Amino acid sequence: MHPLQSLPARKPEAVTSRRWVFAALALAAALLASAPVAASESEEREAAFDAADFARKLERRGEPNPRISLATRTDLSAFPELASHPDLWHLHNFGQGGGRPDADIDWPEAMRMGRPDPRYEDGIALLGTGVMLDHPELEGRICQLEEPGNGIDDDGNGFTDDAFGWDFADQDAYPGDISGHGTFVAAGEACVVPIKIFGWGGGGSLAMMLAGIRYAIRLGLPVLNISAVTWVDTPSLRREVARARARGTLIVAAAGNESLTIDRSPAWPASYPGEHVIAVGATDRRDRTATYSNWGRRSVELMAPGTDVRSTWIDGLTKVRYGTSFATPLVSATASELLRSAPQLGPAGLRRLLVRGVDRPRRELRRRSASGGRLSMAGSLRRLPADRRTSPPRRLRVRRSGGKPRRGMAA
Repeated sequence: MHPLQSLPARKPEAVTSRRWVFAALALAAALLASAPVAASESEEREAAFDAADFARKLERRGEPNPRISLATRTDLSAFPELASHPDLWHLHNFGQGGGRPDADIDWPEAMRMGRPDPRYEDGIALLGTGVMLDHPELEGRICQLEEPGNGIDDDGNGFTDDAFGWDFADQDAYPGDISGHGTFVAAGEACVVPIKIFGWGGGGSLAMMLAGIRYAIRLGLPVLNISAVTWVDTPSLRREVARARARGTLIVAAAGNESLTIDRSPAWPASYPGEHVIAVGATDRRDRTATYSNWGRRSVELMAPGTDVRSTWIDGLTKVRYGTSFATPLVSATASELLRSAPQLGPAGLRRLLVRGVDRPRRELRRRSASGGRLSMAGSLRRLPADRRTSPPRRLRVRRSGGKPRRGMAA
């Protein structure tokens, strides 16, 4: 039996609901503390945790626990130029739908260039609304952490039966998607670990985000995709982001969708500086900054296609969406592809290759981000070091669903 067949298509209470609600981006100004904060390995392995634990910590420290928002837009009427029927132009643009040829991430070229290390398989953590685990287009793309449904914490990470990720909204081992956002984000990735931090009606809190970041770090995942933002910068959020840096995790974060510069109105966690955080804005099919996208010559590292893109949806088919939420996973997927070819790369190396590999097709884009360009998967792969054997692949953490699960994985 396929491992995913041991789980229902969705939670029983979610069967009759197809609702999806996306909140608007929220912003606030503050500065990032630079000193990393790391817990001991024994503390990390001690026990499971949930969003309520982080909520209590925030209360004790006198910190707010604000709502967080998905970095997506839902009202197409506000941007009528986005309503045209899309396709996969973001992967290969030859002018379809009025697009500009080559206004894409150079995916076909990248597929001809990559030299994956067959010993390497690792996952991308997706913080968001979960993923439709049985979507036919995502078969083989959901990472398997342990044996499902046996009531045992096989990998010793404190979470029982978290075979395919965790739901911090309902505090259970089923990170199924009821809004569609996370399922849409997942399609661009090679092997994903869904970490659900939004519940019914799109509700999420800073405490849920903190728990999700800590869980991804505990799993040792090298790339963390956060297609969500918060209004408020807090010491606790800075602490978890610093923890990610200490553990060698690259955070790829959406810049948000308020059509403003986050140099002046920071969006978190995208606005945190450092070599382990990369903020992503969105472009359209003509290589222009998307009308809704936030930007920042200092705060946003690069842009990626995010307008009129087609991807997987919770009805088992596909849907058209737009937002920096959907530009961000293209950057995460490129980081994963770089790791498959050069497993020794850390956050700083990944960030450097992603920024240096961009295409700079328009002067307008050069004023909107630190790199001045739009993601090019082929451009980043082209800049990989010639000697990729500087260190062996890291110890494997996960396998794709369908493979034999590893026992006793380090937390």
